[in-house]
Amino acid sequence: MKILRISCRLWAFLLLLLLLLLPASGRAVGFRPLLTGFTQTEYGDAAGGQNWDATGDADGVMLFGNNTGVLRFDGYFWQHVPTGRAVRCVCVRGDTLYVGGHGEFGYMLRDAYGNYTYHPIAGRRSGGALLRGDEEVWNMVAIGTRLYLQTFSAVYLYDGHTSLMRLPLPGGGGVLSITTCAGRLYAQATGGDLFRLDGARWVRVVARAGVNGDDVVGIFPASERGGRLLLLTVRSGFFTLDESGHVTRWVTQMDGLLARGVVNRACLTAQGEVVVGTIRSGIFCIGKQGDLAWRYDAASGLPGNCVLRLRRDKYDNIWACLDGGLALIRAGGSFSTLGMQVGYRASGLGTPYALNIWDRRFLVATNQGIYGTDMDSADDDFMMFPGTEEHNWFLSVFDGTLIAGNNRGTLRYAGGGFQRVADTESSTWAVRTVLPSGEPLLFESSYHALRVYRWGSGGWKEPYTLGGFGHPLRGLEVDADGTLWGADMNCGVYRIRLDKDVTRAEHVDYYERVDSADVPCFITSFEGRVVFSDGSGLFYFDSETGGFVPCKKLTEVLKDDAKGVLRLVRTSDRNYWVCTKTGYTYLVNKGNDWRVSRRVRPAVFGMRCNDMGATVFEQGRFVYFNFADGIVRLDTHAEVRRLDVRLYPARASYTDKHGDWLPISLDDLRNGEAEAGGNIEIEYSFPAFSQEDIRFRFTVHGRGDMVIERGTPSLILPNLPAGHFTIKAEALDAGGGVLAVNEVEFSVPRPWYLRWWALLAYVVLFVFASVAISRFRLRRQASRNRLVVLEQQRIIDQQRQELLESQLKEKSKDLAAISLETAVANNALKEFSETLKEHQEKGAIPKHIKTEPLQIGSTADGNTTWQLFMQNFDFIHEHFFRNLKERYPNLTQNDLKLCGLLRLNLSTKEIANYTSLSVRGVESARLRLRRKLGLTSDQNIVEFLVTFK
Repeated sequence: MKILRISCRLWAFLLLLLLLLLPASGRAVGFRPLLTGFTQTEYGDAAGGQNWDATGDADGVMLFGNNTGVLRFDGYFWQHVPTGRAVRCVCVRGDTLYVGGHGEFGYMLRDAYGNYTYHPIAGRRSGGALLRGDEEVWNMVAIGTRLYLQTFSAVYLYDGHTSLMRLPLPGGGGVLSITTCAGRLYAQATGGDLFRLDGARWVRVVARAGVNGDDVVGIFPASERGGRLLLLTVRSGFFTLDESGHVTRWVTQMDGLLARGVVNRACLTAQGEVVVGTIRSGIFCIGKQGDLAWRYDAASGLPGNCVLRLRRDKYDNIWACLDGGLALIRAGGSFSTLGMQVGYRASGLGTPYALNIWDRRFLVATNQGIYGTDMDSADDDFMMFPGTEEHNWFLSVFDGTLIAGNNRGTLRYAGGGFQRVADTESSTWAVRTVLPSGEPLLFESSYHALRVYRWGSGGWKEPYTLGGFGHPLRGLEVDADGTLWGADMNCGVYRIRLDKDVTRAEHVDYYERVDSADVPCFITSFEGRVVFSDGSGLFYFDSETGGFVPCKKLTEVLKDDAKGVLRLVRTSDRNYWVCTKTGYTYLVNKGNDWRVSRRVRPAVFGMRCNDMGATVFEQGRFVYFNFADGIVRLDTHAEVRRLDVRLYPARASYTDKHGDWLPISLDDLRNGEAEAGGNIEIEYSFPAFSQEDIRFRFTVHGRGDMVIERGTPSLILPNLPAGHFTIKAEALDAGGGVLAVNEVEFSVPRPWYLRWWALLAYVVLFVFASVAISRFRLRRQASRNRLVVLEQQRIIDQQRQELLESQLKEKSKDLAAISLETAVANNALKEFSETLKEHQEKGAIPKHIKTEPLQIGSTADGNTTWQLFMQNFDFIHEHFFRNLKERYPNLTQNDLKLCGLLRLNLSTKEIANYTSLSVRGVESARLRLRRKLGLTSDQNIVEFLVTFK
């Protein structure tokens, strides 16, 4: 027992010692094909979370059976087709999409507007009894022209029209699943054996006991594994079936994990690897030797661990239908990733800034340390090298020595680890150059100093600090004349001219800005010249002017990428990878003409750019790209299939005069017979599902050509004028090569008020209107002339009337005066006659003149004169006296006389003379007249009579 305790203690000590000696480690998952996950956030909240099946149409568009209907995805746009119930399985035959679910089997067709319409064949909505009401179609497989359906009770053969042939398994047992292999249909009985369909008869292939009493859920060709068929079971792993029917267990490294995960579905990759979907543990890819090629689960970006179906599309991508979404695994692509999103962050490796492959180790320099893994080992765990803690800026090889720039100094790889080169404080960048004198030098920047390494026997000698310069740098380049350029940590660049012995900076020029902004500047080199990038473009330094000039040629080739260049890395084939803030661009030289060959964008990999540490490393057939969230590997020898993808309009619509969107017939659009107005939107499908950077160019021919370039295959044209238009849509690769072309035609009709018949009506109406207007104008002019004549005549008559009235008024005044004077004279004669008569009676007058006064008195009758006055006055003044008498009948003759004299505006004295009254008598008469006329004290009697009518 004592010996046992000592042994246990010894083993514990040795284990502890081993752990202390081993470098720190963080779990990595190796390079895996690119994964893109989709949840309801991407394909729409109206769709369900569960997705049961997947299939692709002839163009490569993917269709999924969802909990609420069918999902359509072309790589850019999602379309949800609700069916009111879960769709468990889907299958495309020609242009027809067959769907199955609970008590339901039917098909869908796209109408002229791109929308799906459902047509039931069997089940509740079909009105037939081909399926029992409680049966649920869980799977469909097509073999040639035949379509087989699987429910839990039986297998059905669909004749392509309206009938289903029931194919029950021997013994009447249930059916767990069906699958195909090499053009044959296999069925796993529920709790029973595996059968194969020969004609219309089921033949037992493997008894349940032969596969450890388990259910077979996957069948694949097994010629490379020494058998005829490879069988995959739910919990017991793989079995091979040879020609004689003998079953053998095929042991793999993943058997335990698959058993715990519970296998549900499986499919093959284009390379013959088996992709296994489990209920609990996500997806495993098993290599041909039984090793784990790659794995994805919820911890590494898969939208859930429960896999309901796996399908491979025409581009060798693997589609996973999950309990909580969908996943696209580009197993047939040339890109693979290390440390995708959550998985890489969970490993604790940090943010990568540089990478290298050295001493058969894959090395990653991060902001936490330098990690490595043995490329010849099956173990892909990354171990952190002791002494590399903190930030590591670069990993570069100089003359056979691997150098690392660490926050605490320069490190050199030797003896399987990293050692400090010298007693230095920090190392941010290094560059090797050969001076014009022919001496090789290594310059190294840091936060505090600029160091120089000289080459000597056995390698680089101990560095020394360059005198006369002490600014923090993060980039170095050397001009052809030996001038050293350094990028400041924050802003601007330094031009450092060295002395003859390269011991100090003889002259230093600081440029706060390269172009027009105080922003960080990056320094790199292109074809032997130092290039400066400040976010606005690329520049060279012009020594003659002492300023910076644009790199026009390089900027024209890179276009928008030229605004965010971090560095250019020359490849083995003398081309360049351009590291930018938005990704990586490959420049190739074709006959001294540089052009873009491909672009690698982080969004495709679900990653972000490292805008300070973007680097590229090339070794053999692989190119490695550094992103903030991980590393992407490009296999340049992988078979890159030319994308044979059709570009075509999937939906189109326009707005009416009310602003409502109305669909456009796709048939009319293809045939050039479509008519639309307002805003026009066309959505194209280009189901490439590619990792490459693809752009779309739309050329609109019509009222002048218009070119629009976009990253998605959709186009909106606002308020086009009337006319005929042609849209040429092109899918372009990164170099501008055309991948696919489509042309559609449509017309924007003129409004009804601009149609030919409307224009003709306008002409006719214009003629009639012109004639009518002309006649109207003539009539109006004649009328105006008549009116002018009448107005002139009226004016003449009015003037004549006014003149006449004026004359009459004057005459009336004269007549009144004469009449009054006559009345006065008559009164005087009357008085004289009376006097004579008195004198005659007294005998004082001779008798021969006795009768004359009497005659005068008789002829001078005052009443007659007043009567004549009133008649003339009444005539001239529009029946003044008559109207006055009618309104005031109590007026006497004397009152009327007074009214006439007052209307003539005679004074009181004048009235007294004409009426032989005293002034006081006239005033008394006026007062009595006011009372009879009912005038108030504030009313003027003269104004009243003058205005009276």
